[in-house]
Amino acid sequence: MLSRARRRLSAGVLAAAAGGLLLAGGLTAPNAAQAEDHAACRPDGLWATPGVDVPYCSVYDTDGREKLGADHQRRVIGYFTGWRTGTGGQDPYLASDIPWDKLTHINYAFAHVGGDNRISVGGDTPRNPATGMTWPDVPGAEMDPDFPYQGHFNLLGKFKKQHPDVKTLVSVGGWAETGGYFDDDGDRVASGGFYTMATNADGSVNQAGIDTFADSAVAFIRQYGFNGVDIDYEYATSMKDAGNPLDWAVSNPRRAGLMKGYTALMKTLREKLDRAGAEDGQHYLLTVAAPSSGYLLRGMETHQVSRYLDYVNIMSYDSTRR
Repeated sequence: MLSRARRRLSAGVLAAAAGGLLLAGGLTAPNAAQAEDHAACRPDGLWATPGVDVPYCSVYDTDGREKLGADHQRRVIGYFTGWRTGTGGQDPYLASDIPWDKLTHINYAFAHVGGDNRISVGGDTPRNPATGMTWPDVPGAEMDPDFPYQGHFNLLGKFKKQHPDVKTLVSVGGWAETGGYFDDDGDRVASGGFYTMATNADGSVNQAGIDTFADSAVAFIRQYGFNGVDIDYEYATSMKDAGNPLDWAVSNPRRAGLMKGYTALMKTLREKLDRAGAEDGQHYLLTVAAPSSGYLLRGMETHQVSRYLDYVNIMSYDSTRR
């Protein structure tokens, strides 16, 4: 039996031959070597967006294993929160404090789904920790003038230059911002968040809302230099009273349709990220934070979603709940 890599190679040779026929006919064909490499590097089971030549080899090797740099044999993922800014007498924790050499991935927590169904980190003001704040008195936290924005995103970009093997993702949602968000004054807005963006009141899929969000997510990671998107939707389950009690008025009536909306969201994100990656010459990651609670999982069909994901982060602390 042929090895996985050799099967991929054979497929690439056939693709190259087909490319040669196209060229002989006077038509333009993709670079055959690139097509071969991309096919060889796609992890088994990962959704292949039809008609898109995704540059998987920018992230994976020919065994479908993620390239993590010479110092790491497995993923080491850290969440970097945006609220430790040094205000209110609290010591700051900035990108300059992150042990970059010990991590392979950094998830910025959190962005949210805005009232317009677009990804957001709040208004573009000097008070915004993600894009506006500066810390002139903190050694190592000087802003990089190469970026047109300030805040945490500037420093993440600055230190990524020094640690190019570390990937950054923007995490969207979380317990407090799955069904709403905090405005610039710190007040929570019960906008519906993921629940209304992905699922209509009658339980049907809100594809228009999903498309709006996914398009904005692609634009967001391109603007701020992230390597992908991490969805922290808590929770797209049919089980009653799951997630933040503040969201139950919106989430409970939609329970029967939440998983359908969640699945459509993942598929749409995967395909839009793949198309953007093909244009940009890099594979963009799509991940989720998934529950481990049996109560929550009994109301989910997670196998429908995993094929769209590069990997899954398990919220193991859910195992202590019902």
